[in-house]
Amino acid sequence: MKGCGDGAGDRLRKVLAAARFVDPVPRTIRFARDPSDEKFLNLCVAGGADFLVTHDHDFGSPELLGELRRVVPGLRVVDPVAFLRSVDPTDETGFSRF
Repeated sequence: MKGCGDGAGDRLRKVLAAARFVDPVPRTIRFARDPSDEKFLNLCVAGGADFLVTHDHDFGSPELLGELRRVVPGLRVVDPVAFLRSVDPTDETGFSRF
């Protein structure tokens, strides 16, 4: 992507190449604490997501994480910095999938 430094454009291209469109998105998970966030959780379920990238601390509750991982095994809830590290081919964490 033009204007992105530090290889961010390359990482974004890899993410977009691995992305897929999901429609419709059934309502599988209910999230009473913040119903407006349900759409993101249900998209993770419908798409079999590997990552939920967010700064929202509500998604880190043990109860919600347990339910999410029950229906989407292997899902990782990470902040944007951790996600970018995971898609960086020079990252040594072993999370690079792209």
